[in-house]
Amino acid sequence: MNQRKVFLFNFSKLEKLANGNTIKIVEILEDYYKGFDYNLTAGSSYLVKPAKLFFDTSVDILFKSQYIQLAARRSYQQYKDLGYKHLDLTYYPDLNIEAIKYNPLLTIKNNKIYFKYEE
Repeated sequence: MNQRKVFLFNFSKLEKLANGNTIKIVEILEDYYKGFDYNLTAGSSYLVKPAKLFFDTSVDILFKSQYIQLAARRSYQQYKDLGYKHLDLTYYPDLNIEAIKYNPLLTIKNNKIYFKYEE
């Protein structure tokens, strides 16, 4: 499969399609990545090198879903202009760090979340 460097999607539409089901979020987004038309375009949510996330079978799907949901909060404009791939927790005081810190796909350092497959 051709590796796309940046994969854009509309997270609001994805959430609606999945009816809030965290497993469905991963399944639908992976299908969309593979070319199924779910009309998730016109969004500013993004993943860098998403194939690594989708095709890693050693990681629980719930960790993948959490990865996608947090990645969707990032600013694509900051990535485009400044190359930032992290999520700055300064802007998200509502996030439950306890629920995030055990995800092997995420690293929290200096009040920022880093995404394993994007570093």
